[in-house]
Amino acid sequence: MHQSVFAWGYRTLGSRALTGKAILEVGSCNVNGSLRWIVERKGPKVYLGIDIEEGPGVDLVMDASEIPRRFPEQWDLVICTEMLEHASDWHAALLGIKSAPRVGGHLLLTTRGPGFPRHEFPDDYWRFTSELLKGAFGGYNIEQLRDDPEAPGVFIFARREARNVDVPSRLGAEKVA
Repeated sequence: MHQSVFAWGYRTLGSRALTGKAILEVGSCNVNGSLRWIVERKGPKVYLGIDIEEGPGVDLVMDASEIPRRFPEQWDLVICTEMLEHASDWHAALLGIKSAPRVGGHLLLTTRGPGFPRHEFPDDYWRFTSELLKGAFGGYNIEQLRDDPEAPGVFIFARREARNVDVPSRLGAEKVA
């Protein structure tokens, strides 16, 4: 994980009241860093890390697209850092991620943008822009949306406002060559 992601995540989550909250991390395998330590210091009620394969920081192996069926609308905060570009079906993954927070809950997501080099783990498929993510966040109030200041990428922090969420199929991310 890039230092810029840590810094932004710390600034965004560091001042939040997370004590007693239910937190879900999607793409939680700690390959090169995690925001989990920031949140766990604040004493959440539960912190569940999911990923598509076992590894450090993974509490449950499952695909993000399964969230609506298994854990819909029950989280106060969902964290997804540097995972979306690795989802072969990013529409289904993002729909799962967006369905996880309760109405009034928050979602913190970071992903890589066009121009960022290929980085396999386990695969690398997509690149996203701020405009694409802005269009993909219907049903949410976007509180922060910014480009990563250090490397091509996007940071978004948003509050769920609607019960029904979707990811428009017309939105297309850039395919990694």
